[in-house]
Amino acid sequence: ATEVARQVLAALRRAHSGGVVHRDVKPSNVMLGNDGRVTLTDFGIAQAADDPRLTTTGLLVGSPGYMAPERLEGADAAPPADLWALGATLYYAVEGTGPFNRETTPQTIYAVMNDDPPPPRATGPLAAVIAGLLIRNPAARLTAEQAEVMLTRPADGSGMTLTTHVPSRTNPGAPFGVAGAPQRKRTVPVVIAAVVALLAGLGLGAWGGATLLGGSSAGKATTTDAAVRTFTYGPGGQIPQFDFQYPTCLTAQLVAGRMVTSDASTSCSDPHDLEIFEALTPFDSSVKVPYPPVEDLTRYGQAACSLIFDSARVTGDKAPLTLTVLVPGQQTFDAATADSSNGSKSVLCVLGRTDGAQITGTLVAGS
Repeated sequence: ATEVARQVLAALRRAHSGGVVHRDVKPSNVMLGNDGRVTLTDFGIAQAADDPRLTTTGLLVGSPGYMAPERLEGADAAPPADLWALGATLYYAVEGTGPFNRETTPQTIYAVMNDDPPPPRATGPLAAVIAGLLIRNPAARLTAEQAEVMLTRPADGSGMTLTTHVPSRTNPGAPFGVAGAPQRKRTVPVVIAAVVALLAGLGLGAWGGATLLGGSSAGKATTTDAAVRTFTYGPGGQIPQFDFQYPTCLTAQLVAGRMVTSDASTSCSDPHDLEIFEALTPFDSSVKVPYPPVEDLTRYGQAACSLIFDSARVTGDKAPLTLTVLVPGQQTFDAATADSSNGSKSVLCVLGRTDGAQITGTLVAGS
C-alpha cells in the first residue's frame, strides 16, 4: 500500500502541476499491474482547476464515499480534494473497506461530513499519511509534497508491520477496488520514519484520523493498549498555564483546570512525573493561519505522538507508560500567529507512568 501511495501521489502531482484535478480518485480507478506498476485511470471527469463549469451547473461529480467534504459543500474541484480522495483510497487498501462506506448515499455523505472513520491498522508513515490526507479542513490537509516526503524518509525503527488488504492479482492491471474482488491479508515489513525530522520539520496540518494502531513485539505496549489523553493548554485551555517545550521533565500531574508552573521543571536525571518527548509544529511560525478545529488538532496530536511513542524514539518497556497529548488552545495559538515570540503553536507529546510512580532518567533515545 505504501508503494501504491507513492505512485498515485506522483501521478496526482503531475496532473496538478498541469492545472488538472482528477475529481474521482477511488480504489476502482487505481490499477495494479503484475510488474508492480500503479496506474491512476479514468481521467474522464477530470477538469482544469480553474474550470467554472462545476459551480455554474451545481452538479457534484465523483463518488460520494471518496469525495472531499468541501466538494460536498459545493466548493470548486481543487488538488486538496484529490488528496482527500487518495487518503480514503489508501484507507481502503489497508482496511478492505472505505472509511465512510454506508448503506445509502445520504448516509455516506453525512459520514464524510461528520463521522470519524475507525482508526486504520496501518502503522508508521503510511498511517500518518492517511490521517493527514483525511483532514476535513483543506487548508490544513497534507499537500502531495508533504505526503511524498513522509513516505520516503529513511527508517527509524524495526519490527513494525503493516496489515494491508489487496485483491489477488490474477489479471494484469486489475483495479484493486473492483467490487467482489477476492481479498487476502498480507503482512509486509515496514519501518517508522525518522519522525523527529519528518514531523517536526514539515509544515504539517492537523490530522483527520485517530490514534494509530500498531503491531509490536511481545512484551511491549503501544498506544493502542490504552486511550491517549489529550488536553488543550494555554490561557483559556484545559491546562491554563503550561510554558514548557521539548526536552523537559516535570514534577507535576496533568489535570484539567490545574496550572503547571515553572517550578515544576526538573532535571531528567532526577525523579520526575512527566517527560516531554517531542514538540511538533503543525504550522510554520511564519504562516498566518486561523486556529483550526480543535478536533483536528487533537487527532493530529494523537496520531503523530502515537507514531513517535511506538517507535524506537521512546526506549525501554512501554507497558507501564502513558501518553498524553497537549494541543495549543486558541488564545495561545492566536498569540503565536500574531507574534511568534508569544504563545505557542506546538503540539506536545508527554510521557508518564500508568501507576503514577516517578520516572528516573530519560526515556527518550538520544537525549
